[in-house]
Amino acid sequence: MRLTALAFLSGILLCHYLPYLPINLGIILGFAVISIKYSFFRYLLAISIGYIWTLWHINSILAQTFSTALESQDIIIVGHIVDLPQQVERKLQFHFIPEQLKDKQYDFTGKIYLTWYKTTHELRPGQRWQFTVRLKKPHSSSNFGVPKYSAQVKRISAVGYIRELPAAKLLQEPSDWHIDNWRYRLSSAIYQALPDNEITHLLVALAIGQQRAISSQQYQILQHTGTVHLMAISGLHIGLVVMGSLFIFRLFRKLRLYPSYVALRIVAPHSAAIFSLLIAFIYALLSGFSVPTQRAFIMTTVFVCTLLLKRHVAVSQALSLALLFVLIWDPLSIQTQGFWLSFGAVAILGYIFVGRRTIYTDNRFIFKYLSFINYRKQFSQDTFFQLEAHYFKEIPERSLILKNVLTANRLKPQQQSTNLLKIIKLFLLSLYLKLSFRLRIWLKTFSKAQIAISLALLPVLLMLFGYISLTTIFANTIAIPIVSLIVLPFLLFSTLTILTFPTISNFVLPITAYMMEKLWAYLVWLDQLSVWEWEKPSLLTVIIATMGVLILLLPRGFPNKWLGFIWLCPLFFTTNHTQPIQHGGIQFTLLDVGQGLSAVIRTQHHTLLYDTGIKFSEHSDSGKSVILPFLNAQGIKKIDRIIVSHVDSDHSGGLNSIVAAMPVSKIFTNDPHELNHILPNYSFQSCHLGQHWEIDGVAFDMLNPSQRYLPKGNNRSCVLKISTGNYAILLPGDIEQITEEWLVKSIGNQLAAQILVVPHHGSLTSSSETFIEQVNPEIALFSVGYKNRFNFPKPDVLKRYKNRQIFTLLTSQTGAIQLKMTKAGIFQLRFAKSDD
Repeated sequence: MRLTALAFLSGILLCHYLPYLPINLGIILGFAVISIKYSFFRYLLAISIGYIWTLWHINSILAQTFSTALESQDIIIVGHIVDLPQQVERKLQFHFIPEQLKDKQYDFTGKIYLTWYKTTHELRPGQRWQFTVRLKKPHSSSNFGVPKYSAQVKRISAVGYIRELPAAKLLQEPSDWHIDNWRYRLSSAIYQALPDNEITHLLVALAIGQQRAISSQQYQILQHTGTVHLMAISGLHIGLVVMGSLFIFRLFRKLRLYPSYVALRIVAPHSAAIFSLLIAFIYALLSGFSVPTQRAFIMTTVFVCTLLLKRHVAVSQALSLALLFVLIWDPLSIQTQGFWLSFGAVAILGYIFVGRRTIYTDNRFIFKYLSFINYRKQFSQDTFFQLEAHYFKEIPERSLILKNVLTANRLKPQQQSTNLLKIIKLFLLSLYLKLSFRLRIWLKTFSKAQIAISLALLPVLLMLFGYISLTTIFANTIAIPIVSLIVLPFLLFSTLTILTFPTISNFVLPITAYMMEKLWAYLVWLDQLSVWEWEKPSLLTVIIATMGVLILLLPRGFPNKWLGFIWLCPLFFTTNHTQPIQHGGIQFTLLDVGQGLSAVIRTQHHTLLYDTGIKFSEHSDSGKSVILPFLNAQGIKKIDRIIVSHVDSDHSGGLNSIVAAMPVSKIFTNDPHELNHILPNYSFQSCHLGQHWEIDGVAFDMLNPSQRYLPKGNNRSCVLKISTGNYAILLPGDIEQITEEWLVKSIGNQLAAQILVVPHHGSLTSSSETFIEQVNPEIALFSVGYKNRFNFPKPDVLKRYKNRQIFTLLTSQTGAIQLKMTKAGIFQLRFAKSDD
């Protein structure tokens, strides 16, 4: 089973990296026949089936691909809402599955992602609506070193927004048994019972798996402290639910609430297993059935089936079955980080715990005591005193207070010789020994698991994120017990009663929120400590380092375990392979942030950022999804200056995420007062005409706004010119023609630049003929989103540049654009999409 699951996984990987492998149904049938006699061919059969299954899965998704003929057209569509809608400022975002397209000759049934601007409607999962929409194919941004968004993994075939005319119509309310509707009702009830703050968002994420409720700042703190797994419903939570359901079942039996007719037909252990599996399944559905939840539930199901069938299955076999079923359910889940991290963590736990014997000697005292208590009437007075002295000797010297309490003569002389007093003393002693023993075992097991997982996942996490938190163990030591033993049980109890007995839930929920608030304050404090940052290692380095970790985690007494440190050495000698920038040189990267703007300027030793991209929602922005991953991939640890041209959300949207994740020396903007609304309690500097500085032989000049000319809005954008030798780059922000004309008249030749980032994304209000003539660029760069709703760049504007034979590039077509310049000119021009 283990090799079969790995072979099936290999077939899926082959389909992703070798899509033209010549495997067909005939080859599979041939392997099936040969494998009857030769077992080796069974693995080739598993590889072939995995390949064909993934290929069929991808083709079935591509068959629902939205037709380009329907893009940018008004379409009347009928369907129903799935998952939980998300309110983002003045717009609603939700998933929608269409049933039919009206008045069109095309048929389309794939899932789409819709945005409804400025609406007051309350959308609920399961509702059936008729919308007028404009759709386009999902288009992921493409940047150097940044993982691409996969529409196939998200099962999204089109994205779009709702038009006002014809008006939307609600056709049908959701069914009472719709699972997403239950999730929506529970989420709404929690928000009504608690104030709308960051603690409530965490509780909602923990209760129903609504991860979009967690803000980017919260996610950053959870990631830095290594506690993301606590806020994402995963194996830990499923295990706790199973244990809790077993406790409830046992309580029912104690209270005689277990139906007698069931007891006569199904033995108690089997009933308890089925009951716990049912509760775990309900909880998994409420959580959205993510990959970690799937893995945990499938493993639980495997163990329950082995109990019902009276078969013993090794942990590795259960994990292999879970891997096989998850891949059959969703072969594209291997493209997610959660898939590898969740299975990797469980595999490491099995590696360090299964099959290794641990001897504990403390339990002999507990068992002797329990035997004495149960049969105390059989002991004589002398034997009793001997046992008492024996037990008192076993109390550790550090517990002198407890020993004094147990041995104190606080009763009258005639009562001191009674057996009742001795029994009470021994009972307290036994309770102490038992609790201290269990606590030591739990702490030892937990510490061993944390250290092993942290060490084993160290190479992978460095490759994914470029840093390792130094506070993970300290954070999890406190967070796991609080979440597992207090927050999660109270929250699940509140979730069960909030719709039926709201009075009880309203009493328990504030207690849960209080505990989460104290835990969150602790995590915020830990987040202020530093993380260990390192260059991202290559895949080969990660494989070698992982082998070293496995050697170090071998059982105690295994010879030459120190060799594992040698295998870890390549991880610590990883260097940045990017070409160094010479003095006076520039590496300019116009990032692909969709319908927004962000550019990274690197000199020999410094980094500047012009604008921070777009803010998609309260929990998602370009800073988090594009800019920070790009900076990490480049090995950039700090930003010397950020210039925010103006406060529009498509230029300042990622500022919060960047400042929260990376040290920034200075921030310039056109209006510090307005920017304080986005990033309060921060000291900004105003940009204005005449500012000049040089860094590493590169000159930076600010050309707008002027203290003599005070326009408003877009026209106050910070205009930055970057020069080296006789070559220059001009970044004008969103200035319009009125400011362009003023700049031409006032500073004239200073506008000349070989590279121009086209103002205002190519709108009709910008790029006047006189401005283009004065700048006289060789290359014009448009930072625009694919099929954006503003239809930028406008055809007339694009024509103006092409008529002057200026080389035009659009980030929607090329992805991120990177060029390198020296005083001698441009010597390298790269596009992210051509590098894919």
